[in-house]
Amino acid sequence: MIAFLSGKLRMAGVNHVVVDAGGVGYRVSVPLSLMAQMPVIGQPVELYVHTQVREDAIQLFGFPTLEDQELFELLITITGVGPKVALGIMSVLAAGAVAQAISSGDAAALQRVPGVGAKTAQRIVLELKDKMTERMWLSRSSGTSGFSEAKGEAMKDAVEALVALGYPRAQARQAAEKAAEDEALREDVAALVRSALRILTTR
Repeated sequence: MIAFLSGKLRMAGVNHVVVDAGGVGYRVSVPLSLMAQMPVIGQPVELYVHTQVREDAIQLFGFPTLEDQELFELLITITGVGPKVALGIMSVLAAGAVAQAISSGDAAALQRVPGVGAKTAQRIVLELKDKMTERMWLSRSSGTSGFSEAKGEAMKDAVEALVALGYPRAQARQAAEKAAEDEALREDVAALVRSALRILTTR
């Protein structure tokens, strides 16, 4: 299973590129929005890749960041959203805009994409809203707030523990975020959970 390609850009089409990696040319489907970021022919290129194996073909879908790849893989879990539609969404809307639309319940934004009707847009929002909100929250936690990747993982585990105890995800997330204001707790899942529970039970 191919997960990453590093090589030279050999060709570029309307919605695909060919990457020469070790003398082998890999045809990779990409969002239209990625084309503007491609180097000139012959220059180095790196892509995160989702590999789809079918009975009649092996297809590769490439993205500039791991986050873009993960977004694509989330989208194609939705009934009625295949790779073509997912690439269409990511061609029309930037990954951050897709994540914001889903987390805020803005199905209308997704309907701007050709091939995405009202029912499909609503299904995407309904099925991915919690996952996307969590994904965006963790991204914020590991960015300008000074959280390391390990701290982000601790926060994620703490939220899941609170959800397992029966708290709504949004409420659990808010309590864990409040608990994590204490820097000493940020990498300690158990301590985060205990502090978050105190917050939840004193409201």
